[in-house]
Amino acid sequence: MSKENNKLCPLVSIVLPVYNEELFIRETIEEILAQDYENLEILISDNCSKDATSLICREFAQVEERIIFFEQTSNIGAAANHIFLFGKAKGKYFAFAAGHDKWSDNYISANVTALENHSSAVLAYGTPCWINEDGKLFDRF
Repeated sequence: MSKENNKLCPLVSIVLPVYNEELFIRETIEEILAQDYENLEILISDNCSKDATSLICREFAQVEERIIFFEQTSNIGAAANHIFLFGKAKGKYFAFAAGHDKWSDNYISANVTALENHSSAVLAYGTPCWINEDGKLFDRF
């Protein structure tokens, strides 16, 4: 999707509240940035992590203009961190992400297309897969 087409495509806010996600956060951010849908803002709030999560997120925010990074000075809790970011979102659509998500490169474009083509729809959601601590897929029921 070219930058010129971004004006025609609705802004999507990706809301990424994180806490102690250094194991997968780099890969998660890279996959969000690799989406074939470019008109994104990526809002990340680190909830006072004790590992390198903030450092990694800050590094991405310094080089990628679509990323807006917030760092909580104390742990405000998971729910409050989600609500905090939701209040910052400017997009027509938004998607919650987690610091250990793996996304296909068309995840956002497929969901936006579904929502734009079905005016009565209020939610679009992909098929989830589960990964273990090594990043390997496994069955979960």
